[in-house]
Amino acid sequence: MEQTANTRECKRCLLAEMNSGKEKEIVYRYIEELSKKERATNEQFQERLTICKACKWLNAATCDACGCFVEVRAAVKKNKCPYKKW
Repeated sequence: MEQTANTRECKRCLLAEMNSGKEKEIVYRYIEELSKKERATNEQFQERLTICKACKWLNAATCDACGCFVEVRAAVKKNKCPYKKW
């Protein structure tokens, strides 16, 4: 994680990699509650997150292009990247 001693947030991390308890808990609870029909496969989810991790628009687990938590966008099957990277 890209954090310094003064506990600044990691700008290039996902919620799963951060110590952001409440937000992380809420986002991952939402993802778990998605129906199978709505939810991307685990493989799709991981592929999407890999692409997001390499994107210049990732900023502290959110997409600066659209403002979403990238893990939420990646978890929903029908969602698309605002820059058409996936």
